[in-house]
Amino acid sequence: MGVFNDPKSLAKLLASVKVNDRKRPLTPIETAQYLQQGVVELGSVEDVMKRVDLKKSMWTGFQKLLDINEDIESSVIWGESNPETMELGFSVAHSIASLEPDDQVTLVNAMWEYKQPFPFEVIQKIKSIHKENPEKPLTDSISSVLKIELPANTIEIFISGLKTEIYENLKTISIKKNIPLEQFTKEVLSKHFSENSIHGIKISKNLIRIGFSKDGKKEFNKLTSNSRSIKNNFINSLLEKDGF
Repeated sequence: MGVFNDPKSLAKLLASVKVNDRKRPLTPIETAQYLQQGVVELGSVEDVMKRVDLKKSMWTGFQKLLDINEDIESSVIWGESNPETMELGFSVAHSIASLEPDDQVTLVNAMWEYKQPFPFEVIQKIKSIHKENPEKPLTDSISSVLKIELPANTIEIFISGLKTEIYENLKTISIKKNIPLEQFTKEVLSKHFSENSIHGIKISKNLIRIGFSKDGKKEFNKLTSNSRSIKNNFINSLLEKDGF
């Protein structure tokens, strides 16, 4: 059953593209995927745009989101970027999406090291400098714009959404044990992977960034069968199994 033949799916899609609230039934990435499914179902972009009353500029934005690296897609939200949670706003996300997949991860990783999302204008400037110097790594362009030093080697990462109740439980128990939250979370998750698979954890209220070794990332991909939907729920499911 397609998006436009399923009332529930269509209702979710319309409620996600026709409102301005941050809280919508679908994430921006899911909305882009629904729209793409609609093209297959109806046979043309124009028909889908007409059915959901979507302007060309917004359609283009959603299409760019389809190119977001799946390792960072959980961080994409509606509206503006959120410095507190490290979530990336719609405009920032589709700007990042024009980079090569590995460069997308490098840029988002730099944001976590810098401890705040980069504004749209800063990302555009980084991309412009990198376009002029394509032979150099993206980290050089980032360092040039922000005047910061970045690690020479970019770690393998996966950013997962984090359920609020899991975050609160981890935080409560880490305080009781007198262990820093990120160290405690690393210890919990490391039990599910081979030794030294997880290099580090960074955590916010809504997201968790896991730094893997190369072998650790391969193990993660194998455990999730390289499935996008399984990956996006895997970390929460592991933490829930551990009682968080």
